[in-house]
Amino acid sequence: DEEEEEEEKETKPPPPKELEEDAPADARERLSPAIQLSDYDCTLDTYLSGHGAFGGTVVNSLSSGGFEYLLSGVRATAGIKSGRYFYEVKILERRGVEHFDSALRVGFSLAESAVLLGDAGGNMNFDQGGFFVARVPGVDLKHPRRVCKPWGDKVIGVVLNLDLDSPNANTISLFLDGVRACEPQKIPEQLLGKVFIPTINFKNMTLLVNFGADRTPALRSLPFKCRMLGDLSAADAESSSRSARPSAGAKYSVVVPVGLPSEGFFDFVDRFLEKNPEYEELSDRRIMDWCRKSGLKSYKQHNSKGSGSRDRPYFRFGIPAIDKRDVKSMLKTVSQLSKRHYIVAEVKSNLVQKDREEVIQRFAAPHFEVVASVAVGEPTSEHKEWVHRKILAGHEQKLAQAERQRRAQQVRAAERAERAGRRAKILEKRKKALLAAKLKKKGKLGKDKAAEDKEAEDDKEAKEEEDEDKEDKDERKDDDKDAKDEGKEEDGDKAPALPKPEVGPDVWYVPQAKHTPDVAHSVVGASYAEFSFPSVEEGFARVDFEWQSQAEAQAYLSKWISEKKATMVIDDLKPSEWFVEKLKAWQEAKKEWRQKQQERREKKKDGKGTEKADEQRFPEDMPELSEYESMSGSEKQAPIYAGFQHEDWLLFHARYELHLLAHAFVADAKDSEYIGVPTMHFSHYYKLYFKTSFNFRSFGCEDLDGVVNLVADALQIEEKGKSSYLTSLCGKEEEYLKFAKQVEEDRRDRIRRVEAGDESARL
Repeated sequence: DEEEEEEEKETKPPPPKELEEDAPADARERLSPAIQLSDYDCTLDTYLSGHGAFGGTVVNSLSSGGFEYLLSGVRATAGIKSGRYFYEVKILERRGVEHFDSALRVGFSLAESAVLLGDAGGNMNFDQGGFFVARVPGVDLKHPRRVCKPWGDKVIGVVLNLDLDSPNANTISLFLDGVRACEPQKIPEQLLGKVFIPTINFKNMTLLVNFGADRTPALRSLPFKCRMLGDLSAADAESSSRSARPSAGAKYSVVVPVGLPSEGFFDFVDRFLEKNPEYEELSDRRIMDWCRKSGLKSYKQHNSKGSGSRDRPYFRFGIPAIDKRDVKSMLKTVSQLSKRHYIVAEVKSNLVQKDREEVIQRFAAPHFEVVASVAVGEPTSEHKEWVHRKILAGHEQKLAQAERQRRAQQVRAAERAERAGRRAKILEKRKKALLAAKLKKKGKLGKDKAAEDKEAEDDKEAKEEEDEDKEDKDERKDDDKDAKDEGKEEDGDKAPALPKPEVGPDVWYVPQAKHTPDVAHSVVGASYAEFSFPSVEEGFARVDFEWQSQAEAQAYLSKWISEKKATMVIDDLKPSEWFVEKLKAWQEAKKEWRQKQQERREKKKDGKGTEKADEQRFPEDMPELSEYESMSGSEKQAPIYAGFQHEDWLLFHARYELHLLAHAFVADAKDSEYIGVPTMHFSHYYKLYFKTSFNFRSFGCEDLDGVVNLVADALQIEEKGKSSYLTSLCGKEEEYLKFAKQVEEDRRDRIRRVEAGDESARL
């Protein structure tokens, strides 16, 4: 065995020669204050213990309340723009949680990128699985490349080489226990010339990070002399603005943006964060982004609809602490204790006074200043320009993606053509072999030994091609699927044609997916009546109106609420006791009238059991309508409903029930804006009050307008602004008799007109 090991060592190729050279002496001025990890530019769950006995900074994070499933991140206070430097990371402790193991990523990120090394671009890193990935802003994420074996618990050294005179210029390298773990990895061209900030992401770990501060030696020496970050020259560095805390005595700002749903609220927040990257966003969408960058996969529940809203997305990760929003509760507490700038990006809550007061109370500490920014109405020209740039940038990304897909399609088409050519050759050989076998069998072909050997060799080659063809079976299936659409194949050489989006002065917001609104429609319907603007009296240090003046914004909000009242359903509306009692009395009276009418008709039938025609037209004991004082008439009078047919009873029901609905809705809505039932949601409210659907076709009509035309003496559709409402022409406590007289008057008029030859009078 020893001899075999010696032989293996001899045959194993020697490692590549290390091209990095020892760093020369550098007398330039050092960066002051020295670079260190920032307790300001990190995720809210991360905390640092300062310089300890290990000679570095101990980095830890929260490990309960759902944070054990999320990546934590921390960056340095400065970045590197030239030279060659390195830093070290040592794992002190691992904490595994169920199926979610620990994780570690070490590398660098751009100043404008996020602290989490996600898919947004602008970073490069190695992870503990031995993978390397570099992400470029605006470019699709490439799959990570495995460049070395998993790390284990070794000391990790990361070398960034921006020294243009070095053979490994513009590369990043990984060392484990002082030994090179992989070849130098090229920095993407799109990232060159930028400032790279040391960045570390981790999960369920306690780390020791060594920048070499105060000339602390490296934990593991490299094969060459390399300066650590603690020895960073000022000329090679640039301080990070995201790590700069307010000056002494200045307060930390908590911004509460106020905007209307689906009217540019998140555009305003995104633009604000671009201009003020030192602010930390507190919102559900920020937590959702954190979960996804941590590698959590959401699932869709059975019978679930959509993904919630941007303001309140559905958390469906199968982790109770996250799905039940325990993380959000923890962040509320942590944010109170952490001195930072915040922007509370909650659409619905920021429009409701009691929710705003909760934010003010949460940040009541003297080092916080809570301000409100109202972004309502027509945006400023500067904001519109920002929106237009965003839209056009998104269009350019789609074009670039389509171009990459087109090129990939061309490559696949060439590969398909090559495989098709190979298959054609195999078929041709088989045909020749079959023909030769037939000729040989008939004795028409004589062969010498050399010819037979040649045929055997061809058969062997054909067999190999056949085996290759079988191995390629799955790939051919994919080819057939890709080639289904011949039109796409023909257009493969053409540049992608995508219509350029319009970005005129009327385009105020960045378009969003239709299935994901800013706020769920049910939430807007239940709360829009409470929407209001903040004021200094609520406790805000100041209220800034960003887009329009206070008066203009207030008028815009009032108009928006008025329009919503006509278009939104009141979800928590319930019929009052007055309506319930009125409906019950109506149903009992209606039943009694129908029964009395039936008994009367039984008595009036002739000997053949048929009701007389005159009795159906005008009962002989029916006086003029003005003489009626009650529904049942008197001893000498027939009931007012004696001549009612099926259609008359329907019109009687429509008159009284819609009259009842109109008055009950206005009272129950408890809002002076409502003058009746919004026609847009008439069917919904009718079903809510009467527990059944309104059938327009029973009246020979297609919509509510048609029904109201039939009962225009009792009801009307009234316009108010851009909305229309169903209103009653009768008083709230009007008796049944008035509606019955209207029905009987219309019935008599119809009969006369039909008898006079007017067929249009028939129902």
